[in-house]
Amino acid sequence: MNEQIEGKIRIREAVSTDKAWVIDTMNHALSRFYDGDHTAHAERIFSAHLEGGIDKYGFFSFEQKMFIAVIDNESVGMVHIVGKKQNTYKISPLIVLPNKQGLGIGKCLLDYVEEYISGKAEIRQIYCTVAETNESAKNFFTKNGFIKAGTADSQYKIGIPESMYYKPFDIDKIVRSLEEGTISVIELCEASKEIKSAVKEYILETLPKDFNGIDESWVDALFRGYDRKETAEVNMKYKIIYVAINQDKELVGIAAATPKKGAPIKIMPLIAKSTVALIALLTDLPFQLSKYGRKLYIHINPDSNTVKLLQLKGWKHDSDFPEAYHRAIVTQQWSYDLKSDIQQFLRVKYAFLQAMKRREKKIEIRVGYDTIKAIRPGDKINFITYVDYICSKILEVHNYTTLDDMLKFEDFRAIMPWAKNPAEVYEKLKEFYPDDKIKQFGIIAFHFEIIE
Repeated sequence: MNEQIEGKIRIREAVSTDKAWVIDTMNHALSRFYDGDHTAHAERIFSAHLEGGIDKYGFFSFEQKMFIAVIDNESVGMVHIVGKKQNTYKISPLIVLPNKQGLGIGKCLLDYVEEYISGKAEIRQIYCTVAETNESAKNFFTKNGFIKAGTADSQYKIGIPESMYYKPFDIDKIVRSLEEGTISVIELCEASKEIKSAVKEYILETLPKDFNGIDESWVDALFRGYDRKETAEVNMKYKIIYVAINQDKELVGIAAATPKKGAPIKIMPLIAKSTVALIALLTDLPFQLSKYGRKLYIHINPDSNTVKLLQLKGWKHDSDFPEAYHRAIVTQQWSYDLKSDIQQFLRVKYAFLQAMKRREKKIEIRVGYDTIKAIRPGDKINFITYVDYICSKILEVHNYTTLDDMLKFEDFRAIMPWAKNPAEVYEKLKEFYPDDKIKQFGIIAFHFEIIE
């Protein structure tokens, strides 16, 4: 692999003359957070790297590599990676000298490693562990797309929790799938009559295999609970039902919320027909439900993809309930804390987010559902994709009854910077927003500025 140079930063493989520097660097960086003999650790992994990447004491690794970051012939950072037989790679450790932090060295090392790993067939993810008290490391990995999986108390040093972070290598695939369609998360009352029967059908098709007691009477009781929503009486177990609808007006996801005494909110069911729909629900529900309580929790039997998405969206795994709802099935509780100042996320396509970052896109168009109509000038809105987001401040809110009316008054280039004319914007927006929804709820143009 060719050396990577960004500015003055050069990345190279470690050589025998780096040994003393590596030992000293690891001792200084790790002793605050980890017990044990760091010199012995450094010597072992350094030797494995020099001996063709083979760890004679390990049995799960197929390769170990160490790379050094250099500026003007001075070693300023290092990273050691371990290729695992489970088709994963571990970073153990990544270190930048304290007086060289903030120069992009860590990002340069990480980019180099990810490029190196990307050439390996069938590698699923890269992961690492980080001391919970190491704020700079946690922020670094989170900023670079790593997902926090969980935390173990006193894992490597008494009194210091250790958290695991991982980054799936299928993110690009998932991002592409998100670009394929548009999902709206709305209350059931804003959906068509046909959707209500589809809700019942989907619940009865999906839930009984995992939860005993789900039948037609259960679904009817769910709907009756939604009819009691206006009472806002917790002891009457009122419900708020949300549906995820795709651009073809099809039901692709359901979430039903029950506010409880003490202000938690139970979500059941939470089901989706696709990754895109589940991401839409997990993104939109916290803001939409924030006025009803202080935290969300769900009981769910998740597969690995669902766990990944829950972790990505900041949900925490609380507990396991063996056979709580169904024999031989372990149901999990996950929760999400609702902060008093929680901001709304609006999902956008990747190309639009990049145009926002370039300050080219300055207007966002939405159907006037209730949650959208509630947005006012001065509100802070986070525009988000699967892997990135940007914070904005709403400057103006303009309401229209049709797309034609909107395009008479709004600058089409500020909506879709690459468009050649208003007609091109009109056709694109028609893909996102069905005519019947625009006719029923209107269309809203948000003028915004990006907040650094």
